[in-house]
Amino acid sequence: MRIGLDLTDLDRIQKAVEQPRFSERIFSPEEQELFASRAGRRKIETMAGNFCAKEAFVKALGCGFDRGITPDQIGVLRDPAGAPFLKLTGKAAQEARGWSISVSITHTETTAAAVVLMEETAPLRKL
Repeated sequence: MRIGLDLTDLDRIQKAVEQPRFSERIFSPEEQELFASRAGRRKIETMAGNFCAKEAFVKALGCGFDRGITPDQIGVLRDPAGAPFLKLTGKAAQEARGWSISVSITHTETTAAAVVLMEETAPLRKL
């Protein structure tokens, strides 16, 4: 089992998204659609939570943003009930092969946090 945790200030993300191309470098197109459906502070809370989930994922992998993994390869989306899940592409998907991944995101008025839990899937047994 592997675990990753990250925490960030909402104001930090608010300032970052005001920078040119930040959102395009960090968030997948599907995430950007999710953000477009949110307004005001809720949008920043969602962005900050997603940012934390990306950081928590690479911490759980134990590699950080190297080995060819970029933040936009880690999509943090929501299922119909609103629960977050990761949609991985590229090198992030390759590195996570063989792992079951769970993610939890929370926030307060000033802070967002995320935890990623990775459990190795059982190898297939040969008969």
